[in-house]
Amino acid sequence: MRSRTVGGVLLVILGASVGCGSKSKEELPQAYPVMGEVFRAGKLATGGTVQFVHQTEPTTKAVGEIGPDGKFTLTTITGSESRPGAVPGEYKAVLVFTASDPAFHPKTVFKVEPRENTFKVEVP
Repeated sequence: MRSRTVGGVLLVILGASVGCGSKSKEELPQAYPVMGEVFRAGKLATGGTVQFVHQTEPTTKAVGEIGPDGKFTLTTITGSESRPGAVPGEYKAVLVFTASDPAFHPKTVFKVEPRENTFKVEVP
């Protein structure tokens, strides 16, 4: 009798753990296109990364590479899943140009709205 009970408990645990995987892309929040340009000391930046950190959901981040033309496009990362664009809300930006540079934290708050969004990000 004991082996049936243990086996039943293991089946319940196994069944519960199968349903506890990461969210699918369909379950991620709706994201909207976000693109823009980065300026450093008044000139277009050439390379690096930009990260937008959601102000009320800090585990939701939107990141993008700064291209050689200073332009970026964001992708939202939630847990181990990603989706093009960013979730609506207010964000603070963090920019890193090279591994030896300090991170830049512009004071501007960027508001992503449920539409296509374009931003100009400036750092000294």
